Amino acid sequence: MSDIPVKTFCPFGKTCQEIKDNEIHRCVQYIKFSKEDKDEWGCSFAWMPILLVENTFVNKSNSASIESLRNEIVNEQEKNRDFSRNLVTKFPLLEITQ
Repeated sequence: MSDIPVKTFCPFGKTCQEIKDNEIHRCVQYIKFSKEDKDEWGCSFAWMPILLVENTFVNKSNSASIESLRNEIVNEQEKNRDFSRNLVTKFPLLEITQ
């Protein structure tokens, strides 16, 4: 199966980029993607599935970080609440009468 050549085509029936009349004619969907150390040109429709998967990984990572931060904040709030309760019971400033 790997010996069979693969030919890609545009579903819109167009050429992404071509030179006509000494000008470059480029499809508006043919854009430059910048990766860490290189730039690559490609059709935005063809890149969409890859970008969606990468976006999912980034969102999962961000969600995990936010959850970790939330847990730390909750733990610190519980410590502060306990400290405040102990402080108030040991050193009451005002007596509450009903």
